[in-house]
Amino acid sequence: MEEPQKFSMSTGLPVNKDDEVKHYSMNKNDGGGAEQAFLNFIQKAKESKKKYNERLEKENKDST
Repeated sequence: MEEPQKFSMSTGLPVNKDDEVKHYSMNKNDGGGAEQAFLNFIQKAKESKKKYNERLEKENKDST
């Protein structure tokens, strides 16, 4: 059984088997905007969790 014809999602044109797949780098040197934004999000989440845990400890000390 033959594999069905594949079409490009961006152009709608048929894709040849010989066409190379485009690879996009996520290195910081190549811009990496999305990766940097994700790393910033993770860092902010860690800081927020730390502040939350400190607040909980303070409330627990005050209530005892």
